[in-house]
Amino acid sequence: MYSLFRNTNPFAVLLILVFAFLLFALPSNAPQLKPEIIQNTVLFDYVLDFLNWFLSSNKFALTFFSFCLTLFQALYLNYLSVRNKLFHQTGYMPALLFVFLSALFSSFRIFTATQLAVCFLLPAMNLIFSIGASQSPRKHLFNIGFLFSLIALIIQPAYLFFVLMYLCVAFLRPIYLVEWVVLLLGFLTPIYFFVTILYLFDFANWMELISQLNMVHLQDLHLPIAGLAYLLFFIVLLITGIYLLQSQLTLLTIYVRRCWAIIFGMLIFSSIVALFMHQDQIGNWLLVVPASTLLISNIFTSEKRKQFVTFAFYLVFATLIIFRFFL
Repeated sequence: MYSLFRNTNPFAVLLILVFAFLLFALPSNAPQLKPEIIQNTVLFDYVLDFLNWFLSSNKFALTFFSFCLTLFQALYLNYLSVRNKLFHQTGYMPALLFVFLSALFSSFRIFTATQLAVCFLLPAMNLIFSIGASQSPRKHLFNIGFLFSLIALIIQPAYLFFVLMYLCVAFLRPIYLVEWVVLLLGFLTPIYFFVTILYLFDFANWMELISQLNMVHLQDLHLPIAGLAYLLFFIVLLITGIYLLQSQLTLLTIYVRRCWAIIFGMLIFSSIVALFMHQDQIGNWLLVVPASTLLISNIFTSEKRKQFVTFAFYLVFATLIIFRFFL
């Protein structure tokens, strides 16, 4: 099975589909949560109202919609890694790992603002990584700003990504004032149209929602023993992936090395945004899964340590399956 996911065998996609279905369908000892958002959302409230109307508030249909989004995000993340040559060997390992990490907690397996934000974060990452080879960089920059703005409208603390997108562009391209203005225009465009719609139709005051932002206090984070064990396990995986990445950087180009630095920056910024979100405490951390998946995937792409990689593959995924029933 391990060799199947290391190659581009289409049969691996079918197995990923089966794994995703089992992770969503099998029962869990963790309490079931409702797709309810408390605050720190603007656009998502209207999206959720529309889906409840369209699906007649069918919980099964909403869970199935979340399942489809998770599968799409996994395959797109895998496409992103292959297209931008983040690993020296192509395969479906990032997609498999993303499915397991994004379906681990019960609060990850429901449709939330964070899951919707990831749908825009992934194409934004893809555009950033391909900006260096783009024939029309201004178009890409506008689209990058547009996508990050949509993320900020869905979860307001994501306005911190405004700083991240400028750092990423400055890291990959020379600084041109015109291009930075285009990036700013792309970021302001969704906000302009959304505020205009709110004003014309006399909807809720979204500025009042933004004023409610408060950082989650550490004493508010109540983790069970299984959650603490998973946190330690996740940190070990992350550190191991980053360590093994260092030994593989010599096989990658300078531009790809910069892309990896951006991924690490996205992990840091995503963690900060998750801390500022005041909805479900565990569900917020779905935002760090894309960057974490890419970093941890370095454990399974090493060519020099085949026995260790094979052992790590079965150990990691067996452990994640066990955590699945308690988180």
